[in-house]
Amino acid sequence: MALIESFERILELERPITILGVCTNLFLLLSPIWVAFILGLMVGWAWKPKWVSFGKENHLVLTSNNSPLKEVSMSPSEDDEFSVLELDEGDSNLVNVEDLEHLFQLVEMKDGGPTWIPMMDRSNPTMSYKAWRRDPKTGPPQYRSSTVFENATPEIVRDFFWDDEFRSKWDDMLAYYKTLKECPTTGTMLVHWIRKFPFFCKDREYIIGRRIWEIGRSYYCITKGVTCSSIPRRDKPRRVDLYYSSWCIRAAVASVSANLNSVPVLNGNNFKDWKENIFIVLGCMDLDLALRMDRPASLTDNSTSEQRRIYEKWDRSNRMSLMIIKRGIPEAFRGAVSEEVTDATTFLAEIEKRLQKAIRRKQVLF
Repeated sequence: MALIESFERILELERPITILGVCTNLFLLLSPIWVAFILGLMVGWAWKPKWVSFGKENHLVLTSNNSPLKEVSMSPSEDDEFSVLELDEGDSNLVNVEDLEHLFQLVEMKDGGPTWIPMMDRSNPTMSYKAWRRDPKTGPPQYRSSTVFENATPEIVRDFFWDDEFRSKWDDMLAYYKTLKECPTTGTMLVHWIRKFPFFCKDREYIIGRRIWEIGRSYYCITKGVTCSSIPRRDKPRRVDLYYSSWCIRAAVASVSANLNSVPVLNGNNFKDWKENIFIVLGCMDLDLALRMDRPASLTDNSTSEQRRIYEKWDRSNRMSLMIIKRGIPEAFRGAVSEEVTDATTFLAEIEKRLQKAIRRKQVLF
């Protein structure tokens, strides 16, 4: 009874509920949420990258002057050393032809991975952008994008993304960059990056191996995370080991003649580079089937439609490959191979064998 009487007294003392009181209580309840929202908005705006500001009145102009991006410079920090070491023979293979083949398969969507799911499709008078996403069975999500610039050459776009000095002018997240080593022959680079993140996240550290292959006026640019024992791992910034960001830069309309002209003429000293260029060009033109598989069995009346399709595709690849290969060989040396050799793989093997024999005999070939 005492408990019931006490409860009744409380009800009698309780003031009637008003609209003002309800609004006041709601404001006090929601105020922490509003404070968090405004604080997040301020932090996001403060960390907005410079390139977000480029709108209709402020276009990012890519001109075709003589290497304009190389003219941008930065003052080195006091503790930085700008001496670039040459990559030794082992390090120069940080990014190799296998990485190029993998990138080519990704660009042409022939890597056998899951289907790409469209995410974005936007355009304006000067550029268009498309993006896709997919989730492989193992590893993190993968993203693919395609950007078409209306007023830029492939060389300008290449320099725009490859030049770390200029990147620091438009990429606010790039806090530090340094080229650790560089191969004078292949252009392979070992690069150290530190990217800054908002105060509630740790900064990220990247050790990147990167290289560009030029095929005609197409550029296959590969950047990926590599190991480097000379830079110890620290708690801050956090090291990112799994990193892959690569792209293909080329004119919107591909030029067959440009690809063919990128193959150097074979001489006594460049067989390795010449052969590599042949494989790359044939791969880009989707004519390398004859170099990747043996000659199919000859067609018969009992051959299936699939067997006929494969044979015809291989035969076309073989004929075109032979023409492109012979085009890059001096006529005097080209005639040294028997006319009975009618497949591209055997023809290449014969050229290499005769070239090595001539080098051992110290003969002048060309």
